[in-house]
Amino acid sequence: MYEKTVVGWDGSAPADAALDWAVERASGRSNSVRIVRSIDDAELYSDELDARWAVAVATFALAERAAKLRASRPELEVNTAVTRGEAGEILGALAGENTLVVVGSQGGYTGEYWYTARLGARLAALARGAVAVIPVRDSRERSGVLVGVDESDGAVAACLFAAELACLRGESLHLVHACTDHPPNSDGQPGAAHEAVFDRVLAPVVRAFPTLTVHRHVEHTAPAAALILYALDASLAVVGTRRPGAVRRLFLGSVSHTLVNNARSPTIVVAPRVGEPA
Repeated sequence: MYEKTVVGWDGSAPADAALDWAVERASGRSNSVRIVRSIDDAELYSDELDARWAVAVATFALAERAAKLRASRPELEVNTAVTRGEAGEILGALAGENTLVVVGSQGGYTGEYWYTARLGARLAALARGAVAVIPVRDSRERSGVLVGVDESDGAVAACLFAAELACLRGESLHLVHACTDHPPNSDGQPGAAHEAVFDRVLAPVVRAFPTLTVHRHVEHTAPAAALILYALDASLAVVGTRRPGAVRRLFLGSVSHTLVNNARSPTIVVAPRVGEPA
């Protein structure tokens, strides 16, 4: 489990939602959270004086937000940092083997599958650890931890991560395998090809969490569409991805990308750890 929690914050409602979620997660575990505010000089400011003024304003706003958080959660260690540079690059460098980076998202459907400037997708494509994208909360009741699984090795890491989260939250684990090649049986139950995928990713989960309640779901459709639909009712969604490389820096996998950009519930993208197959 990722012990360190870093939150990208800019004072917006989505950023505050991300911070609230991160604080809930950190409480009782590491009891610490680091809040990072980045100022993108190249995009926003024409000269050094403007940039310095922006840093000063951001530093004051972040200090004020941190003070309120410390007052309401005295048991929590709160660290802050204001940096200069592009947010995706800065936060991506902080994500690692033991760090979960959390950012906010406006949520809602978008047709931007490949090309986007959205921070969540950019960050998930850059990071070597896990990235959580948190939409602003709504009134919909949700339960269960959802994880998308397929034949890739990354699905095993994502499933283990999701199973641990489900145990910590006291919720059940929902596995979704969606593809257009192998339809389910006539009675709606998983066929042999689907069962093989489930059995492979669940083998380490059963050994580590033998009492965890697991539900298997099969959809004969595009994986991204199925996961978006199931994520509507999940309290948390998890999807795996490949280790960062030249291609991934440009294109986060289309399933992960679409799920992150259309997040309606907290969504975590998990990269394989060092030593695991990519």
